[in-house]
Amino acid sequence: MISAERDTSFLAGGGEMGALMRAHDWKTTPVGEPAGWPQSLRTAVRLLLNCGHPMYIWWGPELICFYNDAYRRSIGPERHPSSLGQPGRAVWEEIWPIIGPQIEQVTSGRGATWHENHLVPITRNGRREDVYWTYSYSPIDDADAPHGVGGVLVVCSETTQKVLTEQQLLAENERQRRMFQKAPGFIAVLRGPDHIYEYVNEAYIAIAGPRDFIGHTVREALPELEGQGFYELLDRVYRTGERFIAQAMSVRLSVDASTRLIDFVYEPIRDEAGEVYGIFVGGHDVTAHKDAERQSLLNEESLRLTTEAAEIGIWDVDFTTDTLAWSPRTKAMFGFSPDAVCTLDDFYRGLHPEDRDATTRAFGAALDPAIRAPYDVQYRVIGHDDGVVRWIAAKGKGLFDADGRCYRAVGTAINISARKLAEARHAFMLELSDALRGIDTDKALNQACALMGRFFGVSRVGYGHLDPVEDVFDYSVCWTDGRAQPLLGRIPAHAFGKKIVARLGAGETVVVNDLQTDPLSDEAETRATAQAVDTRSILVVPFVRAGRLRTIVYLNDRPVRRWQPDEVAFMEEVAERTRQVIERGEAEAALRALNATLEARVEARTAELRATEDALRQAQKMEAIGQLTGGIAHDFNNLLQGITGSLDLVQRRIGQGRLGDLDRFITGAMASANRAAALTHRLLAFARRQPLDPRPVPVSPLVGSMEELLRRTLSERIELELKLAGGLWLTRCDANQLESAILNLAINARDAMPEGGQLVIDTHNRQVDQATASAHIDRSAGDYVCISVSDTGTGMDAETIARAFEPFFTTKPLGQGTGLGLSMIYGFARQSEGYVEIESSPGRGTTVHLCLPRFEGEADDEVAAGFDAAAPAETGETVLVIEDEPVVRGLVVEVLADLGYRVIEAVDGPQGLEIVQSAQRIDLLITDVGLPVLNGRQVADAARALRPDLKVLFMTGYAEKAALVAGSLDARMAVITKPFVMETLATRVREIVEAG
Repeated sequence: MISAERDTSFLAGGGEMGALMRAHDWKTTPVGEPAGWPQSLRTAVRLLLNCGHPMYIWWGPELICFYNDAYRRSIGPERHPSSLGQPGRAVWEEIWPIIGPQIEQVTSGRGATWHENHLVPITRNGRREDVYWTYSYSPIDDADAPHGVGGVLVVCSETTQKVLTEQQLLAENERQRRMFQKAPGFIAVLRGPDHIYEYVNEAYIAIAGPRDFIGHTVREALPELEGQGFYELLDRVYRTGERFIAQAMSVRLSVDASTRLIDFVYEPIRDEAGEVYGIFVGGHDVTAHKDAERQSLLNEESLRLTTEAAEIGIWDVDFTTDTLAWSPRTKAMFGFSPDAVCTLDDFYRGLHPEDRDATTRAFGAALDPAIRAPYDVQYRVIGHDDGVVRWIAAKGKGLFDADGRCYRAVGTAINISARKLAEARHAFMLELSDALRGIDTDKALNQACALMGRFFGVSRVGYGHLDPVEDVFDYSVCWTDGRAQPLLGRIPAHAFGKKIVARLGAGETVVVNDLQTDPLSDEAETRATAQAVDTRSILVVPFVRAGRLRTIVYLNDRPVRRWQPDEVAFMEEVAERTRQVIERGEAEAALRALNATLEARVEARTAELRATEDALRQAQKMEAIGQLTGGIAHDFNNLLQGITGSLDLVQRRIGQGRLGDLDRFITGAMASANRAAALTHRLLAFARRQPLDPRPVPVSPLVGSMEELLRRTLSERIELELKLAGGLWLTRCDANQLESAILNLAINARDAMPEGGQLVIDTHNRQVDQATASAHIDRSAGDYVCISVSDTGTGMDAETIARAFEPFFTTKPLGQGTGLGLSMIYGFARQSEGYVEIESSPGRGTTVHLCLPRFEGEADDEVAAGFDAAAPAETGETVLVIEDEPVVRGLVVEVLADLGYRVIEAVDGPQGLEIVQSAQRIDLLITDVGLPVLNGRQVADAARALRPDLKVLFMTGYAEKAALVAGSLDARMAVITKPFVMETLATRVREIVEAG
């Protein structure tokens, strides 16, 4: 019996798993009864059962499973307790691809394995979980086993929570990095004793300049810091582990030659063991606030000297006798006289209500035997005798006896009120500076009042401006604590008393602790005003400029208040800061007034100039109209004389029975009439009102076809050269008008070369960019086809070029030319959406560029020039003629009837539409464009709606764009221009009727 117990004693203990192993039927497993287990397995199992660390064993070729209580908590009910004594592959089938190769490495004698924070997902508690492990697989020796390894000992711990925490920490660190990157202050993270950059944010790069920071030391990245003390400070912080804080420290960087002032902190970064491994650098560039910072530096220096010179207070609490011992310095901090007897209750009662709980907890933690925390706190106290609030920095510790009872607490206390006040004032000045940088003066002053009111803890703060004429203070800016009424409006200066106003006028700050008792405020008016505005104490700072009181800034308090000298001095400093805002507001008001006056003067002068320009334009317009009408009257009188004179002679000869010479006089009348028609066309071209028949035109072939005509027109002493470009773009225009324009330019060039010369006609493509188009009002950006006509004649000066396109303006001798040639060309170009440009100088010839817009479509088949003889009508062809002028209508009807057409007449649009709506046959509609009621285009559109195949011929001598747009005629429409020869009318009618 003793031998059996000895054989299974290694299974003793082990908690739940020990009991399960002892009760397990091992004889049914490959390992057999425990009494027969190898010694190495028995030793490993004994170690497993008696270890509080999770452990697992795989044994034998089947890798039979053993585990302890610590391990069972990690595998869940899916494998506990069922996996005990089972083959490992069956138990861990879901993760065998992960652990199988590791086990095989150990069992094959190739050594142990180690994995840290390794992800091994397993199913437990009913769901699959991502589980992280740190584990080792170690061989269990067995001389009888293959490779001398009988099994695998697993020592492991689940690190899921640790890994997830680290991942969260990494994510949080990344979030903080992104937050740091956009932080307004500069931030850097340094690693190691050499201070190697691990991170810098945008603000750091902005102040130090773009450099290669990451992976480099501070000395490498910022060599210019040598001799400025920063390297040494970093070394000290890293060595001592003590934080370093600097305010307004000077630094010189190569990116900026000037000296910058920076606030910054060097904060040591510690690992889990508390060892320093890096330094966090953070701060702000405060150069812009150097005025406030200079004062802050003075305050800091004053505080440092005070701290060095001050004595340290001592405190000692004896809990065995329940007594408190304070040194005189400590008693003074709590507002007690040196000989006062103080107790621990005096300490608790003296604590400021807002700090009492935190200070009491810290003191209790120092006395607690289980905690024994260092006592290191800062708190406020309210003086027992004087009621003064002071800041105390206290340090100490509890003393404990052998039984762990705290029998005594000792420590020191330092009055840090001056430092706290300096910090508060510094923060206040920075906040005040930010508020005063606002653009709106009133808003800035209101914010300043609110800041001063809260900082000084008063009832009312505001500004008053003195009106020197009426001797009245105008109060427009005021802040209150909610209990006092605001002081706004106009109050006479004498209401505050002569004494106070006189002192303010002398530039002296007025300080009154109690308006009801102070001699400075003993005047009846002063005390009445104080009572009316519910104020007992005041502090008023005057702003005097040029020897005159301008403005005051005041602090009012409802109770009596003892203004301390340092409070008064600080308030004067604050007031001086706000003075700049007030003066800026006055300057802005003066500037606005000046701008308003200046704008009024500019507006009046502009109106005067516009009136002068309008008068000049009207005079120029009347002069042009006079010149135009005079020229028209002159030319038409000459032409009418030829017509009326010839007709008068015809009438006389018929009356005399002399018919032999009638043809000569009729021919003269017709010639004058044709010249009048040509003159009318030129006037319409200049006015851009002539009816055009625009079609796609290949310009180079057109000019080439004119070569013979041009040579006959020019003198033999003029050499003609055509430079016709290949690959020329198409343009869309009236080809006949273009030929006329080119012929006119050639004639003008001929007249400019009376002694002969050279005439060159050049065609080319031209592109007008936006800049060129913007500089010329007569053209748009785009592609143009240009015809340039150049001569070697007399040329023109700038004045002549400026007037060249004016109607009836000519430099030719009297009787040689009408002065309408260039004006006609100009009108044709503008009507075709092109432009004309003249280049010339006296004695150097002239070049005229006629530029027409590019057409992107295909060219029409060339129409044969000339007219066929009028042909008679086919049987039954009917023409509807609509013309409001009876003489013209009668002539058209007569010609058509002579040609054999059946003609229907209408005197206006409505009558014509009635005929169209009837059942009568109509092969062609001939209509005047300028009809009353309905114009010709409207009649044609209505007729085409009823008879879609109806052909239309428009007659016009003046085509309004609204009635007839050149580009809107389709293949079944045509235009004939008045006046026209009847033979021409007959030919056009025949062409239209016979067209498809």
